[in-house]
Amino acid sequence: MDYLEDVGNLLAIIRSRGWDAAFAEDVLYGVSHSDQHRSRLYGEPLLSLRQVLEDSKRCMSMLSKITECLGRKIRRLEKRTIPLVLEDGIRRLPDELLANIFTLGHLSTTSRDSDRSPIGGDYALRGVSHVSHRFREISLVTPILWSRLSVLYPDSKLQAFLSRSGQVDLEIDTYHPFISNFKEKLKTLSTYSHRWSRLLIMDEETERFMQKLGLTKFPRLRHLYHECPITSTAWQMPLLSHIECSSCHFGPGVPFLEQLTTFEVSFEHMDSVNLDEFAQVVHNMSNLRKLSVQLIYLYSEYMFTSEWL
Repeated sequence: MDYLEDVGNLLAIIRSRGWDAAFAEDVLYGVSHSDQHRSRLYGEPLLSLRQVLEDSKRCMSMLSKITECLGRKIRRLEKRTIPLVLEDGIRRLPDELLANIFTLGHLSTTSRDSDRSPIGGDYALRGVSHVSHRFREISLVTPILWSRLSVLYPDSKLQAFLSRSGQVDLEIDTYHPFISNFKEKLKTLSTYSHRWSRLLIMDEETERFMQKLGLTKFPRLRHLYHECPITSTAWQMPLLSHIECSSCHFGPGVPFLEQLTTFEVSFEHMDSVNLDEFAQVVHNMSNLRKLSVQLIYLYSEYMFTSEWL
């Protein structure tokens, strides 16, 4: 603790005489350490100035050590405090505002979160309802968090999501690898087809089964993602405005092309693209505002996007 008393003297001078007086050039904070040898080498005022300079540097060195130690302490306290501050802030938020935050989080994952599915992740369960009892209570009365449904869900989970979703629009994922009862799941979901707003179709089998079920009316459907040819002309989708697809296969007479405002398509091999057919399809999209074309090769990827008013 060398020279710690010097710092105490500095503080005492500040308290008793003020800042200006404490930092005057002739003020010493500790005991003078001059010796006879130095006295013989230097005369006044150089001797006294050197003494005050060394005294000030010693005090500064101790203050630097104090600052360093306080800095470490502050960083430790901040590390412990920040999570508690966030927790306290969340605790103070009204339930309605917290529900809005959950909704924004849900909507932020609506875009494609994997190479397979554009529907989004299981945000309600993984992102919200398992955090705390309060989060779960709020999430259970926020229907939009339960609006993403997949035929891969177990029956109990599917029914839970349906019951909690209220009357909000539904996003339906029909991707069904390695499950044998996807038709039963799709049949269950078909009861709510009037609420479908986003739909993912990965294969022709799904489309054929939908036709068999008489699924042709989708009054709320706005976004369609498909990886198979769309051949049906019987589907009624008055609000459809956005299509994503991994190829550009539309049967003749498809009636909904002219109502699209956004079209996103990806091709794995340009050799398989019929440019005349593609140009005709785009030409039939008379209300198109955004066109995105993605070319995917084995080791590279190219994208073209165009937007216009």
